Amino acid sequence: MSPSRVEMTRSGGVAGVQLRGVIDTATLAPEEAAEVEAELGKINLSDLAAQRVRIGGPPDRFQYDMIIEHDGTRHQMTIGERDLPPSLVPMIERLIAQSRQRPS
Repeated sequence: MSPSRVEMTRSGGVAGVQLRGVIDTATLAPEEAAEVEAELGKINLSDLAAQRVRIGGPPDRFQYDMIIEHDGTRHQMTIGERDLPPSLVPMIERLIAQSRQRPS
């Protein structure tokens, strides 16, 4: 299995501050890489990438722009906070935590 890579940019929210996170399983400890791969395996990436994005809505909502490379396929998507499927939430939380741990 080839390594997976997940890139996320979260924008919007009350303050309008962008948050970026990147996870590359090639750079993780084997146990953590296995966790990430398992999380990605629970997400129907093809269906998610094909969803139509709802534009508009409350300005204090977040928007997630994502690129996910998994199982040799690249998926690019934009998802509004209100449209996040439960299967994607653990990955979003992992990316947010990872982005906050990086030194400024």
